[in-house]
Amino acid sequence: MFRKNNKLIWILFIFLILPLKTFSFLKINVDPMYVEMDIRKQQAQVKKTNRYYRYRLRYQDMLR
Repeated sequence: MFRKNNKLIWILFIFLILPLKTFSFLKINVDPMYVEMDIRKQQAQVKKTNRYYRYRLRYQDMLR
């Protein structure tokens, strides 16, 4: 009886641990997308600032 109970406990233990592991893997799979989006946003901001500086330089050349 004790061994059967022990097996049942192990099965329950595995069923409790596996979902947590899968959720953690899902989180790891989801995080890089958000990181990539953040990097793209930063790149877009840099592009905007570069454009702004280019226009500023052009207008400064025109004013001279």
